[in-house]
Amino acid sequence: MRPPSTPNESVEPDAGSTDDALRAMLVRTSRSEVQQHVLGGLLHDLNGPLNSIALTLALVSAGIARQFAATPDPAITRLARHVATLEAEVGRLAESSRAMSRMLQEDAGRSVAEPVPLDALVVEVRRRLRHHAALHDIVLDDAVIEDQGAVVHAERESLQIALSALLVGACNACRPDAHVGLRTSRRDADVVVTITARPAVLPADVQAAIDATVVPPPPGALNLAAGRLVAQKNGGQVTIACGADHVVIDIAFRAHR
Repeated sequence: MRPPSTPNESVEPDAGSTDDALRAMLVRTSRSEVQQHVLGGLLHDLNGPLNSIALTLALVSAGIARQFAATPDPAITRLARHVATLEAEVGRLAESSRAMSRMLQEDAGRSVAEPVPLDALVVEVRRRLRHHAALHDIVLDDAVIEDQGAVVHAERESLQIALSALLVGACNACRPDAHVGLRTSRRDADVVVTITARPAVLPADVQAAIDATVVPPPPGALNLAAGRLVAQKNGGQVTIACGADHVVIDIAFRAHR
């Protein structure tokens, strides 16, 4: 019989046990919620200064224009170009802030299905996750749009979450220096988004957990399972094919007429 543990002794559950996995899932869920609250506060603090900077730049730009009208000067022209650059950067930061705020909003059932240009959404999802891929030594290739102007009927923010989760799931299966690609194409009456990761491997337990209602899922299954559920909610059909060194995810939607 093992003697009682001392106050300074750390007792760890058996590796792979259900209790250990449940504790890890609890910590990850709590951490995710806390991070959302913290990020919401940071965005709130960021928006005030951004608005002030935008207003100040607008006033400076108007002053430069008046000065140039009174006394044309190459130096003033150069200054105007610098201010215009700053205005563009502030606009870009403001749009990023709005996008992050939308991502933090919980799904309260208020979204409505609408015609969504799929090619633009795929490019946006890739752009937002390019840093995630780079941090994990993964090359996120440029999106290949074979079906220009394809439109699907879905909840835009929900569909963005689905594609993002599936893309993150594909990245999680990658080996270092792997390439992950996004492609849109037409297949009969469907528009298909294909995510290809190579070299990449999905372990057998991850593949099984994508279809099973197990809690908690093993590492690597959570985003794939959640992304597929959200895509199905929007009328999509998701298939995940695995080879010896690659993973291919097809997300098919009926094209909007």
